[in-house]
Amino acid sequence: MVRHVDGDTVVLRGEGPGPLPGVPTRVRLLQVDTPEVHGERECFGPEASRRTQELLPVGASVRVQADVRLEDRYGRTLLLLWDAGGRSIQEALVHEGYARVLHVAPNDLARTELTGVQQAARRAGRGLWGAC
Repeated sequence: MVRHVDGDTVVLRGEGPGPLPGVPTRVRLLQVDTPEVHGERECFGPEASRRTQELLPVGASVRVQADVRLEDRYGRTLLLLWDAGGRSIQEALVHEGYARVLHVAPNDLARTELTGVQQAARRAGRGLWGAC
């Protein structure tokens, strides 16, 4: 983990085989969308960015997985991320109400699971579901 951009975008540097080169690369967390903090701030944006920083501290190692399409229209690499303990970063953000599920076709990995997690978070009024 090199640095944070916002709640759903980070900069990672790959080590070993995989979809990331050995240079800092902007990565968009696949299947989730957090409220904005750049430009016009959205409700719960600062909180979502802060939570991503807590889940992915600078210097932390993460495991990544690509889906069908590796880049979005802005050139960011699209990846699912897990922390060193095996916790899905996307699932944690959605479960706690810091992110919504965002489908970026044709990528479908984890979409069904995350949708169920989002429904539970919404019913419970967690995070943005209770604040915004």
